[in-house]
Amino acid sequence: IPSVVQSMGQNGEILAGIVKNTQRIPSVLDPSRYRIPDQLLRSQRLISEVKNVANLSFTRQIRDYMAYAQQEGCTFELFVRETTRL
Repeated sequence: IPSVVQSMGQNGEILAGIVKNTQRIPSVLDPSRYRIPDQLLRSQRLISEVKNVANLSFTRQIRDYMAYAQQEGCTFELFVRETTRL
């Protein structure tokens, strides 16, 4: 099942047209941790995350990306399916 989930995530990233990121950013909510957003364009001050799921909660990960974006003066984009229930 992990490969199915991973494949769905990769498909979502392709459909969103993002540039895949591998750089870590510090977690604002827990400084002992880090995050790797799906897209990080520092020159454009943009952080993006793709969630190719049926249901999505306001997770700690999303809250962390929002807090980081606010702290750094960036825009945070969240890509979901049209049918995703928030």
